[in-house]
Amino acid sequence: MQGTRSITSDIVKNCTIGCGNPCFDETYEVRYEQIGTIDPVCIEDDMWCKKEKVLMTVKFNKFRLTRYVYQPKFASVEMFSYIGGYMGMWLGLSLVSLFDLYETICYLLFFPIARMRLKSKKKMLTSYPLKKRDFRDNLGYYY
Repeated sequence: MQGTRSITSDIVKNCTIGCGNPCFDETYEVRYEQIGTIDPVCIEDDMWCKKEKVLMTVKFNKFRLTRYVYQPKFASVEMFSYIGGYMGMWLGLSLVSLFDLYETICYLLFFPIARMRLKSKKKMLTSYPLKKRDFRDNLGYYY
């Protein structure tokens, strides 16, 4: 009937919204046939045996097993390689250029400091020249 709701349809609707795909699922296809009575198994005058016993033969048509194996798409090293490559393309940076920038900054910071230290050492080691005397001052004794 159209437009009517059943409990089954509500359950199916709620389960499909709330639940994800199953992790493990078993499906069976069943086909049965009634071949005849099981008279050869039972004694002739035992009616209970003829009515209550079941002889069942199970046949499998196909032994097909479907196995799903999930593997990660990327290994951790490969993932970091891709991330680094894309960052290098987007930002124009590579590891070599980052180290070059680091080296330049170190030179810019440490060069003035090293220069000031060198000047202070030179100042300490510099000897002041003696005052020059005129040679005539020494000759004054002789005249």
